[in-house]
Amino acid sequence: MPELEEEDRPYRPQYRHATGPTSPEGKAVSSQNATKHGCCSNKLILPDKDEQEWKDLKQGWLDTYQPQTHAGLTLVCEVAVAQWLLLRARRRYNEAEQRVYAEQRDPLEWSAEQQKTIERFTRYRTTQERAFNRALSNVEGLRRSRSLEAARLRIA
Repeated sequence: MPELEEEDRPYRPQYRHATGPTSPEGKAVSSQNATKHGCCSNKLILPDKDEQEWKDLKQGWLDTYQPQTHAGLTLVCEVAVAQWLLLRARRRYNEAEQRVYAEQRDPLEWSAEQQKTIERFTRYRTTQERAFNRALSNVEGLRRSRSLEAARLRIA
């Protein structure tokens, strides 16, 4: 497609100086503009959660698995993140379900929009459940291989 000449482009004076936020604080605020439920967010800690809860959950996984290698630490951190995101998805699903039931008690009478809401949050929850199960399987595989290696060393 050929480039439009300057004079052929639509004139939009309101956008000429609109560059968005430039300060780090402004960018941080702006990055939250579209966050509605956080199920699609790349941010680990959302404004409605306490960072200490995340640290406690992660420390629990580190205490349980006590990774000895960088790879082990990575896998344990992945399972902690996966559980954190799963807990978020479950909370949001429960909130959505309560909201829909408050509007209409009988699921057979739900509007198409209400059904879509439940389906969407079910999808978010299911995606996080799969991610958690995959991460847990990976960290358990590491634990099994460590146990087998330790057993081989004891035998030798």
